[in-house]
Amino acid sequence: MARTYALWFRQQYRLAPTDPRFLQATAEEIEAEYWAYHYQANPAQEEYEDDEFDLEAEKERIRAQAEAREAAQANGTPPATGDDDWEEVKIG
Repeated sequence: MARTYALWFRQQYRLAPTDPRFLQATAEEIEAEYWAYHYQANPAQEEYEDDEFDLEAEKERIRAQAEAREAAQANGTPPATGDDDWEEVKIG
């Protein structure tokens, strides 16, 4: 168990292995907590700016997905799986 996220989490908050707060935390929550503390203590030395990233376009895409999901639920159809985000790769 040495050097695991679970042990770090218990040590950070001084929790027993039977503590309900520890037992109810998911692996993802524990790992996210670890990395939040890690990056707070070790901030990035360089910042990266992606010139091609468009925040407004990303917000619009997320909004459109949410609307499509709501419309699918209202119609009783299964929500889209997002398969249209994939492109076909031809080998050879």
